[in-house]
Amino acid sequence: SFTLTASVAKMNSRKRKVDDLLLEKLNSELHKYRSELNKILRDKEDFIRTQRRSSLCIDPRRVDDDGIMAKFAPLYQTVSGLLPEKEEHPEHLRLLNDIIQESIIVEWPRSVYGVATEVDQAPLILRDRIVAECPTKHPTMRVKIYALSSASFSNATPQIMETLFRCTLIKEHNGVVGAHCGSINTSIAGRLCLTRRKGTTGPTIGRNGKLIARQAVPDTHSTLISHYGENVTSTAFEYHNGVLCATFPEMGVILKTMVYRDRLPNRYAIFFEVGLNICGLIFKNSLQSLPFFVSIENYQTAPMLRSIIWSRMQDREHYDGSEPQLPISYGIIREACKQFVKCQLNEARSMTDRELLHFQAMLFLPKVAKCRSEMEVDTLERMLYREPEVLAHGSYQSSMAVNDRLRECKERLKLRLLDEFVNYGVDIEKRDFMESPCVSILDGHTELQHTPWKWLFRVTELIHDVGCEGSTKAKKQLSGAEEYNNMSSLYNTGVISLYSVYDAKQLFEQLQRIDEDKGAMMIRFCDENAGHLSFVYGFTPDQQLMMGSIAGDTIMDFKKGISEALMDEDAPTIHDRLVQVNVHPTGPEGALYSTIKKRKLFSSYMSPREIKNTNTFPVEDITNRLDVF
Repeated sequence: SFTLTASVAKMNSRKRKVDDLLLEKLNSELHKYRSELNKILRDKEDFIRTQRRSSLCIDPRRVDDDGIMAKFAPLYQTVSGLLPEKEEHPEHLRLLNDIIQESIIVEWPRSVYGVATEVDQAPLILRDRIVAECPTKHPTMRVKIYALSSASFSNATPQIMETLFRCTLIKEHNGVVGAHCGSINTSIAGRLCLTRRKGTTGPTIGRNGKLIARQAVPDTHSTLISHYGENVTSTAFEYHNGVLCATFPEMGVILKTMVYRDRLPNRYAIFFEVGLNICGLIFKNSLQSLPFFVSIENYQTAPMLRSIIWSRMQDREHYDGSEPQLPISYGIIREACKQFVKCQLNEARSMTDRELLHFQAMLFLPKVAKCRSEMEVDTLERMLYREPEVLAHGSYQSSMAVNDRLRECKERLKLRLLDEFVNYGVDIEKRDFMESPCVSILDGHTELQHTPWKWLFRVTELIHDVGCEGSTKAKKQLSGAEEYNNMSSLYNTGVISLYSVYDAKQLFEQLQRIDEDKGAMMIRFCDENAGHLSFVYGFTPDQQLMMGSIAGDTIMDFKKGISEALMDEDAPTIHDRLVQVNVHPTGPEGALYSTIKKRKLFSSYMSPREIKNTNTFPVEDITNRLDVF
């Protein structure tokens, strides 16, 4: 008996040692996979930064580019296959939940001009659907759970029985963008709706204007309905590129109240709740989308964009005004400006390098104008182009005789700004971009009535909102010829450009050398008057450019918009060809252009006027005003 008892005790001791070793091994494995998750999370910060900048079309993220997020699925598969002891079960579940939680993202797929696949572009502004006068966009949003990939599932992986996604419109909560935020106050700020056609399956609108999507294995008894109190019909599981997801197509918003007319409204966000039933285990997670504004008036667009764009470029969503806003590198601003029109209008092209150089000159010329000596100009130039300092050896003199040389130095730097990009790392203050007035490129010192930001915004408004025949406000389908009545089409094809007046001069000099300048005219966005189009008619006999401008509001007054201005007004009528710049250059861009017959562009144009070529423009507009320089 004693021998048997000793033998049993020895066996139990060995079993405890084996159990301890297994537990130690499991602890070590959980720690290892926790460390692996932390490493993925550090890399995920770059992914979130990419998503933020993608909302401005800065290096836009394609929806099929998973990047670091693709690492969540194999990690989840490995951890879910572990067999923990009872003591380790809570820690094991916490790790699984954290993997699932951190793998959830929200993307906003959109088709944009020049990109083959959809890009992830979170909206900056949504329009309240109840305001009929506001052009309304209906973005699509998609919630993805990267940990749950169809390609990674096997018999050894726990089966997903049911999912439930719920979306609520809330006021933005600071500090929780893209993070777990289940404990915050999620008071409803309005209703969400879907504008898809009736009869289609998918998400439904629940109580209080929440969007709900439930997916489940057929004939599964719902556990999540009792947890969330939402009794909705289930659909099959949805996967995008093999990743479990829920898509909410063509979403609209309706605010709870519209009390703010004279002040900037609150920022809003979508609060997402994601519930999972995996083999009877319930996982509940939540996150908040990137913030956006909801516009109820067209005039709100400019201050809203002004408020959100700078912080979005900084990767800093929240600014309380307690300290000066940090500067942004020119490289980021340059890319944001290049894509700004495309960001606001999907079908628009990006700026070309020549157009960006024009905007660069507008941005930096005020600094050049403030220089009071050659030394200051040289110092500024070295700072902008990151060039080493050169000893002056007494070349700078303080006398009236050097004023001409100072003007020459400023002119030289101005021409360089129009022809060569400054260093990417140059810091730009917010006031330089959004507050300081521009300086005339023609004389280099006259202060204008707009800032670089205001000019860029007004250009975008002209491309997007001018009431031209066939504009985005029209619902009918247009033929190929009729599309050219559309301002955005003329911009996309290079008939209207953001070229500088110096580029225009060089272009007409090239046309003159081959004797093609007669009868040609060029249309560009005027840099002297924001919101105007500039018409360049070529040279006068003494080799001065002839130009005239027309306000966008004037074009809106014409029944047929820009086509009527070009085909029926006195000054444009005598020019039968339009200069078309190459917006997709393969070589030196300044030399790439062509001319096209106006009648070819507007082949189906029928004049709405009984008497043609009447002077209906105000005196200050193109018919009777030639700005010669």
